[in-house]
Amino acid sequence: MKGLLLKDIYTLKATLRIYAVMIIIYRIIGAETGNTSLLYTFFVLACAIIPMTAIAYDDRCTWNSYTASLPVSRTKVALSKYVLGLLSLAFCIVCDVSAFFLSDKINPAEFTAALISASCTAVIYMSFTIPVVYKLGAEKSRIAILVVMLLPAAVIFGGMYIAVKAGWHITVPEQIIENILRNGLLIFSAASILILIASMAVSVSIYKKRDF
Repeated sequence: MKGLLLKDIYTLKATLRIYAVMIIIYRIIGAETGNTSLLYTFFVLACAIIPMTAIAYDDRCTWNSYTASLPVSRTKVALSKYVLGLLSLAFCIVCDVSAFFLSDKINPAEFTAALISASCTAVIYMSFTIPVVYKLGAEKSRIAILVVMLLPAAVIFGGMYIAVKAGWHITVPEQIIENILRNGLLIFSAASILILIASMAVSVSIYKKRDF
């Protein structure tokens, strides 16, 4: 597994440098301004796009055919992309937490809720993208992944637009909001872990059946 990860890191070193620099810069900006929302986009990008890019490189250079001659199981090859995505996510979290302790402008409760939500969202997106790329290939899967990434934003902003146009004013007691956030984060975290495990099983099954 370590060798597979090192191979991906060396292959993607230019891309990883760009992501790392952007994450650090935006995290510094967030720490100075107290606005943490921008960096969380990179949680999803790092967790979903980087493994997908690694798979695309493997397909392009026929790496998968080469692995058939190596003493490594297909299960490890498939799971290594998840580990790569989780390592990317871990780097984002470390940068975020470090900036939090260096800043006095970030609300701890909001920071914690946003960090957990962004991490879970990133894991769910990764859980979707990797099996799709293994099944359809890097080229064919791009449209499907783009639609899934844009769909939640379209639904949320579309709903907000409709509410504004309709003049709806919904007032929810603060205590209810706190309970929803607290319980919702626990459910969201548990769901993301279960989805990740299921995705790993699906990806391993798909990868084992592929002909190289």
